[in-house]
Amino acid sequence: MLRAAVYSLCCSVLVIWWPGHPAHGCPIPPTEPWTQASANGAFELIFEPGERPSQESGSWRREATYRLERVGARREVVWEVRSPELHDMGFVANDGDYVVTARAWPGGDALTIRNSAGALIRSLANHDLVSIAEQLEGARWSLKELDASQEYLEIEVAFYNDSSEQQRAITRRIQLMDGFVLDSPNTPPGFQLPAVACSAPAALQVGASLHYLTLACIDAARDHRVIREYELRDEHFRLVWALEFEGEDRRSWRARGAEDEPGPCETVYRNGKVVSERCGPGVTPPP
Repeated sequence: MLRAAVYSLCCSVLVIWWPGHPAHGCPIPPTEPWTQASANGAFELIFEPGERPSQESGSWRREATYRLERVGARREVVWEVRSPELHDMGFVANDGDYVVTARAWPGGDALTIRNSAGALIRSLANHDLVSIAEQLEGARWSLKELDASQEYLEIEVAFYNDSSEQQRAITRRIQLMDGFVLDSPNTPPGFQLPAVACSAPAALQVGASLHYLTLACIDAARDHRVIREYELRDEHFRLVWALEFEGEDRRSWRARGAEDEPGPCETVYRNGKVVSERCGPGVTPPP
């Protein structure tokens, strides 16, 4: 069965449009409030999920409220912000000067740093913490701790094999005052991703896991226009699956067919129904 570099922005599409796709690991955003206190107990961060109407699509979009409170005989709200980032973990500095929230899953802002007034210092994406090349080697990151000075955040980057066994781990530091990543992620010289052209206003989103790469064009309404999945073997990317949308219609392509049919295969849908399906050497991959 085809293994995919499924990431958050693609999970819903892959499950709906390709029932056979193994969308394992599709993350579920936090739906319950959670709290995180500073190590000395002087401050507490409170996360509360919510919704807001989307101006682009008219539908409701999930968002969250983050509130920092000073703990004492009388609790005091230090700051409160609303954000589309649905993070599920965090750290609070003992003096309340820095608040870190994070969610160790591919796609979107993976880690956010705010100051003592709740203002954004920096949001970092997954690839800012672990390079695409490292993700293709099986690297995943997780929050570790604030260092003793409370000026740096430490994350652990662990590398896993095909059996999900951890092979090695390194510690990477992030400077809280500006979000600068020390011990920066490694990208080998000459490393290059396949070219996928996204027509405006769509933008390219990248997801990766061990040996697999997903490139997707996402428009302002968060709708998918193009998805490409590649397998990395012997330092070469091979296209294994593709999906393109034309309005409500779509076209899918896969490098391998089912057990009883040759590949590659192409399927065309119109109004949600299959109007064309063919397999064999004559089926060419999308550009």
